[in-house]
Amino acid sequence: MKTIGNRLSYILERYKLTPYRISKETRISQSTIGRILKDRSNPNGTTLKLLCNYLGIYEQWLRSGMGEIELKKVDEQGPRYNKTGKESKRQILSHNKALLRKVNKGIEDLEKIQNPSLQQLKELKERIEMKKHIQSDLADLE
Repeated sequence: MKTIGNRLSYILERYKLTPYRISKETRISQSTIGRILKDRSNPNGTTLKLLCNYLGIYEQWLRSGMGEIELKKVDEQGPRYNKTGKESKRQILSHNKALLRKVNKGIEDLEKIQNPSLQQLKELKERIEMKKHIQSDLADLE
């Protein structure tokens, strides 16, 4: 799943949700959800937070495909329709801090390579970009 649209589509199929239902319960317009699903636009920070909170998934996973998908185990009935509380905020902070440590370790390992390949340089650039997003998320939550 290479794009946000692919990952969101996967979650919708997994929980048998429709863009209409998500729109109705989150107040994100159906057209916005449709554009995200078709990879015509990426969600802004607020939309991303609303979607992830509603679906019970990590923002970092939806944004990049890295890390775990769900905040907690979700039962077969579907997402948790979560209201952001102290417990989920702590979980998100904890997850993002752990993810940041992994990303930093990956950056350190890539920086030690003396003659990096083009692929390794691209990976380094992606990890640095991801680090910025994680740090931004942490700053928003703290």
